Amino acid sequence: MKQYCVIGDPILHSLSPELHHKIYSMLGIKAVYQKVNVSKNELKRFMNSNNFDGINITIPHKKLIVPFLEGLDKDAESIGVVNCVKGNYGFNTDWIGFLKAMDLNHVILKDKHCMILGSGGAARAVAYALISAEVGSINIKSRNKNQSRFLLEWIRNYFPNNNLSNVPDIIINCTPLGMYPNTDLVPIEMSLVNKDMVLIDTIYNPIHTQWLLMGKKLGAKIVGGLDMFIAQGILSAEIWFGIDIFNRIEVNIIKQEIKETIC
Repeated sequence: MKQYCVIGDPILHSLSPELHHKIYSMLGIKAVYQKVNVSKNELKRFMNSNNFDGINITIPHKKLIVPFLEGLDKDAESIGVVNCVKGNYGFNTDWIGFLKAMDLNHVILKDKHCMILGSGGAARAVAYALISAEVGSINIKSRNKNQSRFLLEWIRNYFPNNNLSNVPDIIINCTPLGMYPNTDLVPIEMSLVNKDMVLIDTIYNPIHTQWLLMGKKLGAKIVGGLDMFIAQGILSAEIWFGIDIFNRIEVNIIKQEIKETIC
């Protein structure tokens, strides 16, 4: 039986096993998916010794894992961040998952001024997605100033006409602030949010973070991370199994069942 997993540290919060087992069940595929806590110090040993047929990667390994892989696909190489591995080859499904989530939630990205909160692996994948969607500008707000500056330089290489705006139309949280179990944390001062903005979170547990709920009270449009989470998981399974899955399963049923698991 094929075996798959997600690795990270911490990993307790992850609902990837629930998502993937639902996907496999709908497809009639016999496979097992589990979560494995792997610390930074254990990552090299894990990659050299594991027997999994496919691996998803989450915080904090999305960039750290790259040196331990034989190669990357075109998009993962451009982003420099990996969240999916097959045969010691790295892929990034986060950026396409983000775009699919925006389509599902009727968020128009083209020509919009965007601010990304955070400068880690998720931030880079989202920035890549925003560039491909031809947004107006991308700014970065992060506590890690050096990493933030490095990410802005990377963005300029792909997006030379990045005319930064201090008043964004769209704010995307790519930090873990507000993720279960620390649900009271908020990634940005609410004084920077207004009713004309779209607030997007890459966190899916809880479904709506405290930051999103506060933004909704101010009149902003909000989008949680559940659609992106489901999309990137399906895209990972498509890579592993080599089939078109989106048109073979009922995504809304999966979404409802994951919601019930969280609630």
